[in-house]
Amino acid sequence: MNAIKHQLFHPSRVKWVGVFFLSLAFMLAGVWILDNAHSFMDRSMAWLCIVFFGLGYAVATVSLIPSSSYLLIDGEGIRYCSLWRGRSYRWSDIETFGVAEIQMMNHGLRQRHRMVGFTFSATYHGQGKLKSLRELSTKLSGYEAALPDTYGWDCQKLADYLNQQRESYLQTNIGPGPDHHS
Repeated sequence: MNAIKHQLFHPSRVKWVGVFFLSLAFMLAGVWILDNAHSFMDRSMAWLCIVFFGLGYAVATVSLIPSSSYLLIDGEGIRYCSLWRGRSYRWSDIETFGVAEIQMMNHGLRQRHRMVGFTFSATYHGQGKLKSLRELSTKLSGYEAALPDTYGWDCQKLADYLNQQRESYLQTNIGPGPDHHS
């Protein structure tokens, strides 16, 4: 018997509408620069702007389609989808969820990117798959994998919620672990 109800979360529409309009504005600026370019360097920069922000515009457009990106939580585990590419994991496949943080340098400024990461359990059947990438991910962020979005949640709150759902599943389907006393 499962106590976890079926829940579906979508990425923040506000975020993706913002990315949509910002990308559109910079893409149109690139078109304007191209139209007024007088040198090879100006044309190159204009095309770079058009292509880069055009891709951002396309990704934002697709991300606004409800079926393209989501997080599904149910009694079996989680399924997440980003740009129609989905991954599923059973609750027993995951050891823990937490906040993964990657620090990057951007024009001399240190920026951090936070996301919900997770570590696989020892019983996860896919342990051998992509092992070197999971090891690299662990070195960079402290977690083997991460969700592609926070779905409108604060990273820590979503990680805590997913841990609660996982624990609820384990308590209901497996019973208390060795550290629980009756």
